[in-house]
Amino acid sequence: MNKKSLGERDICSKYITPAIINAGWDMLTQIREEVTLTRGRIIVRGRLHTRGKSRRADNVLFYKPNIPIAVMISFPRFAWECREDASRPVG
Repeated sequence: MNKKSLGERDICSKYITPAIINAGWDMLTQIREEVTLTRGRIIVRGRLHTRGKSRRADNVLFYKPNIPIAVMISFPRFAWECREDASRPVG
């Protein structure tokens, strides 16, 4: 299977989540997938208002219920290759 042909969600479910579980995290109580972090920025123009794009995380690790300790976001490989400075993700 070629990793480059897989989508972001496929990479998370086939490689990242099993690695987290193998590291000792419990899928039922300590890991949440596809979590919305913010509802989006509020944009106001006169009397009109709307929300911007919401921010999402692929995985959030919890120490205890409602105590998150890590937020993980995966990026497609091309996002790293397209930047001159590959030390930071695009976005």
